[in-house]
Amino acid sequence: MDCTYTDFTQLYTTPFSLTSLFAVRQKWQNGALFRRDSPRKSTGLIYLHRCNGQYTAADGTTFDAQPGSVVCLPAGSCYSVYNHDCAEKQDDAFLVEFNLHNAGKLLTFSDAPFLLDGSYVHRVAALLCEATNAFEAAVRSPVAVYAAVYTILSVLGKAAHGEENRRFRGILPAVRRLEQNDGGSVEELAAACGMSSGGFRRLFREYLGKSPVEYRTELRLARAQDMLENSDATLEYIAETLGYESAAYFCRVFKKNCHMTPTAYRIMRRA
Repeated sequence: MDCTYTDFTQLYTTPFSLTSLFAVRQKWQNGALFRRDSPRKSTGLIYLHRCNGQYTAADGTTFDAQPGSVVCLPAGSCYSVYNHDCAEKQDDAFLVEFNLHNAGKLLTFSDAPFLLDGSYVHRVAALLCEATNAFEAAVRSPVAVYAAVYTILSVLGKAAHGEENRRFRGILPAVRRLEQNDGGSVEELAAACGMSSGGFRRLFREYLGKSPVEYRTELRLARAQDMLENSDATLEYIAETLGYESAAYFCRVFKKNCHMTPTAYRIMRRA
């Protein structure tokens, strides 16, 4: 199955559409083993209400989901689940399935099921019950069902986004310095964050997907393009303003990254 990987942090700031929504309450057979050998066609979120589930991914990784747990079953994943300690007459689980799309691509979160962990789990569990009840109502309201699922994704995204912000908070002073066109070597930026150069580089790349030097170049070139298009500033002035050692070096960097000279870019944008 051709899927594009995302996570709840990215999903919080990424436009997407929600399709193929389905919800069902489940009554499991105690001691039953369910195997999914073909990839899931949709993502599922399952709330284990009164049962335990032992999940095993295709690579053999195993985890236990206790009553009250919420498990994500990503589109494209294969796994097995052993059901035990199920309730005698009550519902064991609530399952909501859906597809997420962005720019025509199916989004998924992982190759294997994973357990959601955080203070938000109780809220997500309640919303899964709400979505299932709305889906199974005698008079179904699609708006109510979709609203519950969008709220679930919002809760997950907001929680993950906050956790990521805390984890990367240490490098934010360096990011702000770069965005303000403040000079300084990578070593100086790392020192301003109270970090070693190696640790700073690794965390920075994890945060922005590029090195500090690459990010600085990207920001400088964006400012250069704006100045070329919207001012009559000379190449010497632009180079000096952006911190390049000379106009000639600025032109080399610009051509390498933008595949044309600054002068050609100015002419093209003003044509």
